[in-house]
Amino acid sequence: MRVLLATDHPALDKLLEKLESEAGIRDLEESLKEKGLSKWAQPITIVDEAKYKETVLEKARCSRPDVLLLYDKLPGAIELELLLEELRLESKNAAGQDTRIILLTSLEQGSTILRKAVEIGIWDIIAGKDIKPGEIIRRIYRPGNYSAVAHFKLASDTKSQVKYVPRYIEKEKIVEVEKEIKVTEIVCEKEYVRMGNSKGSKETLLFWSPYETGKTFLSVNLAVALADQGFKTVLIDTDCNNRSVQSFFAMDKEKRYGFLKSLKERSPADVVLERAYRYKKNLYVLPLPGGAAELPEADEEEFSLLYDGLRRACDIFVLDAAKDLHTPLTKTAFKLASRVILPVTPDANRLRGIRLKLQDLYHQGAALNKIEPVLNMEVRDGAPDKRELEEILELKMLETEIPAAPEIAYRSIAEGIPAYHLKAAPEHFVYSLDRLAAYIQGDEQAVRPKQRKLLNLF
Repeated sequence: MRVLLATDHPALDKLLEKLESEAGIRDLEESLKEKGLSKWAQPITIVDEAKYKETVLEKARCSRPDVLLLYDKLPGAIELELLLEELRLESKNAAGQDTRIILLTSLEQGSTILRKAVEIGIWDIIAGKDIKPGEIIRRIYRPGNYSAVAHFKLASDTKSQVKYVPRYIEKEKIVEVEKEIKVTEIVCEKEYVRMGNSKGSKETLLFWSPYETGKTFLSVNLAVALADQGFKTVLIDTDCNNRSVQSFFAMDKEKRYGFLKSLKERSPADVVLERAYRYKKNLYVLPLPGGAAELPEADEEEFSLLYDGLRRACDIFVLDAAKDLHTPLTKTAFKLASRVILPVTPDANRLRGIRLKLQDLYHQGAALNKIEPVLNMEVRDGAPDKRELEEILELKMLETEIPAAPEIAYRSIAEGIPAYHLKAAPEHFVYSLDRLAAYIQGDEQAVRPKQRKLLNLF
């Protein structure tokens, strides 16, 4: 790994210089072991150092580094925004690929420069007044992705990134006509609910599992629960091989093919939403019906642009994924997701299979720290308990459990109504979804995840 230093930060430069020698690496391994970061103490080659902004571009051209570590407080008169643009256009490594820029900054979210950095493709941004050395070392070897920095682009200019959005609740109001006669009418009252989190990012949930664990059923009903709570929600089917989202909604043919038509025509986000099936007020459904032959060649970059346009217009995204993450739409969705919800069942063999799949994804460089398993059925007598399942999976699961509801699922498909709104739906099923929806919105008390140990065996 060839690294160009452009920080003019003696302590940081000295730390990275340790990675050039075996003795320095051993020293770092000891200091990082307690934080679980010792595996990132791997050798690098520092090809050059730039002490001023004016020299960064020329040194990058000459040394052709794989990674450029740039500190925004590097001395110099060139504007940082202009420097970033020039580096993205002209800086290449020895193989002719773009040099990856890691930007260290104390700027706050909502900054114009950070928005620009994300727009031009700088996805390795380490921000904050207290930048930890271990995070810098880890990021050198583990590139970031769009979902990790999207909040810099989407955040408002205000200091508070938590916003409140209006929703309308239908309530009964008793109107007194005379002393003995009362008339009840339905009125809409406006109230404001919390949206977003301390990072100001809009939530993007990808439901994924390599097995049949009810991910489509859960993604459909959680999307309905979120929409019911007043958030403009988009439910997108990214499973090119087994498209079943449409089964849960009674939609006409034109709406079933709206998303497919948009993908073929490369339509902008506003047109896609017009063609989408709208379930009640706040939920837009974008299914993928038909045979595989009907699908256009899905371009990851174009899907990212479409998705980004949709993200600007809506609050929460729920994406139903394919088992195979190599399909273009699901592969892109996995990169863009802020959270990956992994439905699991109390089946030890399947859990071991999921573990192997996660290990494979880890070696491919996928960001697994955003995966959150949820038990998608009641634990049967004789089945492994949650603690045993966590030990097999090596991930801590969310505290909530979604009760098994196969009969409700079949009835939901037959009637074209999501199970969440079926009158026959068990109360504890709806309650569990509401708890999960509240957690997604930022209520950490709704579903308290235990402290997770991630991928210790990898």
